[in-house]
Formats: sequence, structure tokens, C-alpha cells
Amino acid sequence: MNILISLQVDGEVTVERVQELFQENVMTKRSDNGEMVYKRLQHFWTSFLGYKFWEHDKNFLVSNHIRLYDDKDNLTIKDPCTRTDLEGMLEKLVQRPWRENQSLWEILIINNFVPENPSSKLQTIVILRMDHVLGDGYSILGFLKLLLNGTCSVPQIGQNKRSFSIWQNPGLVFKIPYDFTKDMLAMTLGAKMYGQLGNPDNVVSISSQVSVSLVKEIKNQYKVSYGAVLHSVVLGAIARAFHSADLSPPKYLQCSFPIPVPGHPGGMVIHTVSVFAELPCDAPSPSIRL
Repeated sequence: MNILISLQVDGEVTVERVQELFQENVMTKRSDNGEMVYKRLQHFWTSFLGYKFWEHDKNFLVSNHIRLYDDKDNLTIKDPCTRTDLEGMLEKLVQRPWRENQSLWEILIINNFVPENPSSKLQTIVILRMDHVLGDGYSILGFLKLLLNGTCSVPQIGQNKRSFSIWQNPGLVFKIPYDFTKDMLAMTLGAKMYGQLGNPDNVVSISSQVSVSLVKEIKNQYKVSYGAVLHSVVLGAIARAFHSADLSPPKYLQCSFPIPVPGHPGGMVIHTVSVFAELPCDAPSPSIRL
């Protein structure tokens, strides 16, 4: 699965400057034992006897990964370009296949972007495209912060502080295997949604901005987690898509999603565990999905 992040920067940003930042900030980052923290950015997938392995790119060049946006693959874009032009290109870019024997990431620079505010000056678009196999969300955000000398607050992952009574602890020995078996059976025997019907082309939808303050307001009102609100929104959107196609949405959906693990080591890693859950989809009220 490809991750696509688009940043709008005031003024002109040159490819040479971004390449310099990569060399200065990322390539020189070392762990306490002297190993390169972001060495995964120089690795690519290779196969042997049906198994996948990481292989080092002996011909690694920064210019292969950080460059001006090119249209060699018929992903043309106007110069100068607008938000509409950019969104049309991003729909195709996210599906573009990767170059062979190169690490699965790239940073593309687009100059002369026309902002929506007519009084603003031209901007630069910096696009990060990366296969999710290289790292989780914390890894990708850490890479961008290090590369661009950025600062932003990231929620820290803490241990679950929930306490159990002396009578509940023994019960967990039996409940955990039961819940695990129940979820696995639901995932294996439940209804599947990933079958392909009709046009085989992928469909890309770009939503409007999501208000973080609104999500927090809902979270606080119903006393649920931030993630619970987002899951409710996604499942509600799936239900609405079914209704729009004159189909009946399933009452429940079997879902699998990653959960971050405390103690992220930094660098490009997948530091998560997969969680299976059966969540409500078709519901008379959005609050029921929370």
C-alpha cells in the first residue's frame, strides 16, 4: 500500500536543497551503536524461492529518489498548476508502479503551484510517495521531521493503565484465548468485501479536510477514544457507499487494523501489532458505531 503526502511550501524549493537536506540530516543519522538509522531507505524487495528479502541497493543515488516531478509515465501536469490539476495527477501517481531494484520511496518537487488564495504568491509542492512496507506512521513522520528540520507534536504511546480485580485476573486466562478464537473465526468465515466487481481500475477519492477539533468534540461528548470516532466515520462512509449503490450494507464488518506499540525505536520500521475486531457498519444512528 502506497502512502502519499503532499506539502505546500511558500516560495520556491529547489531539488538540490532537498537532496542536500537528505544527505545532511538523514544519511548521517546514526544509532548509539553506530548503525545508520534510516538504512531501510536504501533497501528494496527481492524474492528467492517464493520468499521476500530485503536487499541493499549498491547503486543507490539520492537523485533517483528526490527529483523534479516528471511526466515520463503520462502523468502530465500543467505549469503553473492548480489544486484541481494536482488532485487529478495524485490519483494516478498513487497507483504508479515502482522502479525495479530501487527502494520504494520518492520525493517529487513541483514548482509554480497556484494557491487557492489569489493574493498569495506561487508555492512549491513537495510530494512524498512511499510504500507502507518501509515504515509505520511514526517512522514516516519522523523521517519528514528530520529531513525538513520540522517540529510538530506527536502523541506519545503509553502502556494501558487499566487495572483488574483479583477475581478478574484469573478470568483473563480463559477470556483472551476465547476472544482471539472468536475474532479469527469471524475474520475467516465472515463476509468478504475485497472481491473485485465490475471495472478493475482502482477508484481514488479525495475527501475534504477533517476538523481535528470536531473529532475531539465528539470524542469528549461520547467519552470514547479519538480512534473510535475515526473508525465510526469510515464505517459510516462504507455504509453510505452501499446505500448509494442501492445495496444493503452489512450489519457488522470484520476489520483488521494496526495498533502502535510503545517504545518506537526510530528509523524506518513497522512497530505495530494487528488487531481484529467486528465493528458495526449499518446502524440507525452514527453514535451506535462509537
